[in-house]
Amino acid sequence: MTEQKCCFPYAPRGSRPGRGHWTRPAQKPRVNVSRVGVWNVRGVCDEGKRMEVVDVFKRGKFDVLGLCETNLKGSEEFQWGDVNGVRSGMIGNGRGKEGVAVLISEAWFGALVEYKCVSSRIVCVKFSLQGLRFVSCVRMDQ
Repeated sequence: MTEQKCCFPYAPRGSRPGRGHWTRPAQKPRVNVSRVGVWNVRGVCDEGKRMEVVDVFKRGKFDVLGLCETNLKGSEEFQWGDVNGVRSGMIGNGRGKEGVAVLISEAWFGALVEYKCVSSRIVCVKFSLQGLRFVSCVRMDQ
């Protein structure tokens, strides 16, 4: 009986598909890992909900967290607790019904180059990290 060769590159020698233990090549450990996320918060006008968002931001160890449907007014930099951010919301009188925001970690906030509030649904944030350029745009459509 002849030995059957396996077509899978990481299978043990002499094994057939579906038999034996699979081995994987050694992976290089990641040196710098950045966590970026987006969350539809459905309103953060209440101080309690803001602190809940900040708590999730810290526990998740996010570097950048985009928030949709914040229902906040105005376009500016802000600080919730000890977390910095940028928001773009409705301008004028009336109830806030749109808005986006970007929460930024302390390390990334130092690398913030500029931000542009395009509308109450779009904010662009530009970072410069050790020669690496990173642009994040958050947009909410209905």
